[in-house]
Amino acid sequence: MSNEIYEFTESNIKKMDIKLLYISTSSYENDWNCIKHTHNCAELFYVIKGTGKFFVENECFTVREGDFIIINPKTLHTETSYNNLPLNYIVLGIEG
Repeated sequence: MSNEIYEFTESNIKKMDIKLLYISTSSYENDWNCIKHTHNCAELFYVIKGTGKFFVENECFTVREGDFIIINPKTLHTETSYNNLPLNYIVLGIEG
């Protein structure tokens, strides 16, 4: 087995040719819009707490606390929360 660790130094980031576009947190509330959409970047989601569903293209996945979801660029997706355990997550937008 081989492992590699990529430290986020300026020179390593240039070698990886990636760019962090945004970091956001979301918490499910009554004004949550569940509309399928795409992005030109990848999105990395980490579910902090709660339960819900991710809809990716034509598939649906149940998610819960501790799950990590990767959405590739230009992939149709959305998420929804179960009201009894509202979703709370962090999402990173990554280009490259």
